[in-house]
Amino acid sequence: MTTLSISALKYAAPESPRPRPLRWIAVGLIAAILASAWWWGPIAIERARLIALQRACLRHVALPGQISYADAGLIGAHPHRAVPGEWSDLAGAMNAGAITPAGAAFVGQRLDPSGKRLLVVVETLDPRPAGLVRVLDCRVRVVAPSTFGPPRIVRDEMILGAAEFPADAKLRVFAGRPDPSDPAHFTIAYQAEGVPAKTLDGYLSLDDRVLLQARP
Repeated sequence: MTTLSISALKYAAPESPRPRPLRWIAVGLIAAILASAWWWGPIAIERARLIALQRACLRHVALPGQISYADAGLIGAHPHRAVPGEWSDLAGAMNAGAITPAGAAFVGQRLDPSGKRLLVVVETLDPRPAGLVRVLDCRVRVVAPSTFGPPRIVRDEMILGAAEFPADAKLRVFAGRPDPSDPAHFTIAYQAEGVPAKTLDGYLSLDDRVLLQARP
């Protein structure tokens, strides 16, 4: 009988694991994306909120007959003051609320004579006595819209004595309306008790200034 000897099988040495550069590149990219989102995410969200508020203010059109300010006793026991929520939020985000208004008499988009689009805001302060009459002061702010950064206030000024009326007459100011036939023009109606209603005409000029004048 022939005996066959089976020699021990010789196995090759195990290969060392090869480096996987693609995996580490992917891990690095994911880490970079997460870090960027953590850093820039809140900023992007805030800018998106500002752009949404800005768009809402530009598109704002008050309802006919809406009252922005009324002396005490006309609507309730206390003076009535109305400010659109979108403007209140945008002004707060821009730290533009140094003076407390009595009401927002106009908020909306206007175009200057060159066609530049701007947000125009006219706020009325509480009427003040001036001899035998009371006068209405206005704060006018013109805001340049922005696509990427925050909107920018390009004009902020007071117009003293924009309108006057008898000292003993209670006043109501109606929310202003844009002129559909003139993109630079808007009107604000106001009425004192016992006196026919009057109108303030507003015009956006080339130097980002708003001219307010009472009709005779």
